[in-house]
Amino acid sequence: MLFVLIYRSAWMTKWLSAGGDHLTLNILMVTCILLGSIALSRITMRVLWRQVKLTPILYALWTIAEVTFSCLFIGLYLTLMEHGEQSYFVVVGRSIALLTGVLIYPYAIINLITYHLSSYTSTSETTDAAQLVRFYDRSKRLKLVLAYDALLYVQADENYVSIHYCDGDRVKSYSLRSSMNAMEELLVRHGILRCHRSYLINPKHIKLLGKNKEGIVVAELDMPEAQSVPVSASYYDEVIKHL
Repeated sequence: MLFVLIYRSAWMTKWLSAGGDHLTLNILMVTCILLGSIALSRITMRVLWRQVKLTPILYALWTIAEVTFSCLFIGLYLTLMEHGEQSYFVVVGRSIALLTGVLIYPYAIINLITYHLSSYTSTSETTDAAQLVRFYDRSKRLKLVLAYDALLYVQADENYVSIHYCDGDRVKSYSLRSSMNAMEELLVRHGILRCHRSYLINPKHIKLLGKNKEGIVVAELDMPEAQSVPVSASYYDEVIKHL
């Protein structure tokens, strides 16, 4: 609208010169009506869409309604300024046509920026979510959330499983009421391997494979405090393939 005031294009000047030589006043009033209408619309949108998801189609419809709502008040103001020389609906129709042409640019720019930022955020959130491992007990209650990099191995412990993970330079464990089959089903998608009937291991933390004094193949981890994890013959090739 500031550009309209400076440039004074013929078609905009004719539309906003209602009531005689009141172009500056009319531009100021139209701008205030626009700001007030859009502010009210956006506050309402924010309140409503805390409960309902805002889809692109709904947003487009809301935007059209927003422009129409603004033009109803702008048309009323300009009709009053012209003392009823033109029909209210004619003024509203012209207002919708002209304001749509004016507002299409900021709307398009804002939407493109928002789309770009939301795409980046969604990608980041998806990546972060993929790196988090969520552990549930048998009642499907969330008990523990770990970053993939922090998980070392999972060990069977009768009716429980013991989840071993690193917290800084310390190795900690968490006991969870669950089964190894349930753990395997959960952890395979995160790249955690079954290396033994009683163990699941994070291949990222395997430092080397070797045999202990009893001749059993074990995986030594890159955390000094962590114990060696046995690797049975039936899982040995699968572990090697992932290293």
